[in-house]
Amino acid sequence: MHLYVVARGIADAINRFENNMLARFLPYKKEGKEYLLQISMRPVRIYEIVFPEEHLENILRLINPSPAGNVEKLVKIMKRMLGLKTVKIPKGMKTDMTVKSDVSVHLIGYRKDKYAKDGTELL
Repeated sequence: MHLYVVARGIADAINRFENNMLARFLPYKKEGKEYLLQISMRPVRIYEIVFPEEHLENILRLINPSPAGNVEKLVKIMKRMLGLKTVKIPKGMKTDMTVKSDVSVHLIGYRKDKYAKDGTELL
């Protein structure tokens, strides 16, 4: 079974919650044998990455976005809920990410910052 929940709290408290869950083992029967199976947790985290607008392509290279794939519906719903615009990935963009084998990063969208009267971006 796959149970989806939303957890909100200070990072340290969230980490303790995750560690507590991962320390649990449940009885599991397979082919007539009984095993202890560790609970598996697959975090789905939303990040708001804040940076100056002119660095969008640099940030995209750093995160190396994956195709939406099996989270496409979730991405569309979240984009609509948050009122975000679609991010256009430049063709032939190279990545700066060296290790990402166990992490899948999916773009949800963006919103532009407001600017001060002097043209300074209000991050």
